[in-house]
Amino acid sequence: MNLYYIYDRLTYLICVIGMIVFIMTRIIGIAPIPKQKKELFGKLIMFLHSKIKNVGEPYIIPSELKDEMRKDLDNDKVLTRVARDIIAHCKLNASFLCVKIENLSPNTAGQYSNNLIIINNLENTGYTKTLAVLIHECMHYYLGCRGIYLHDTTSNEYLTDVATLYMGFGDYINRGYVMAGYIKRHEIRYIKSRISKLR
Repeated sequence: MNLYYIYDRLTYLICVIGMIVFIMTRIIGIAPIPKQKKELFGKLIMFLHSKIKNVGEPYIIPSELKDEMRKDLDNDKVLTRVARDIIAHCKLNASFLCVKIENLSPNTAGQYSNNLIIINNLENTGYTKTLAVLIHECMHYYLGCRGIYLHDTTSNEYLTDVATLYMGFGDYINRGYVMAGYIKRHEIRYIKSRISKLR
């Protein structure tokens, strides 16, 4: 057995292990969650449960809105109607809420401020991702209306993502938010499992 053969086999083994890890974490969504993250998610879930007593029922976007949104992701009026439907699912009025498509800085999928949601035109790359970003930004509106927030920006973003799952939007978040959100797919499954115990 020569050194080249050992090097070749070792390189092959490392590539196979890397591919398995990639498939498990990015495609299947299986990865260990550190204890610190589990504790964070547990605290956020219980914080939401103390403020919002009932876990939301699973959301299903109305088929006509889904079809309209799929046809034209750049239509502000359609996205506004979808956003208002999302908020109505949470049992709040969103008649003043508007959605706009604009160019934002790279790596910013969307933002919310003063009844206006902006979806980044540069990041508007498909129905599932756009819907997930819209749900996240709608949740900022919902939590703001309820006076539910954390002062630390990063913690508040995690709270917002967990709230999307708490309020019943988990399937849409799981499908579209994997590369855009603060929480990852394997964390989404863990959080949904924890929330389901509160029903």
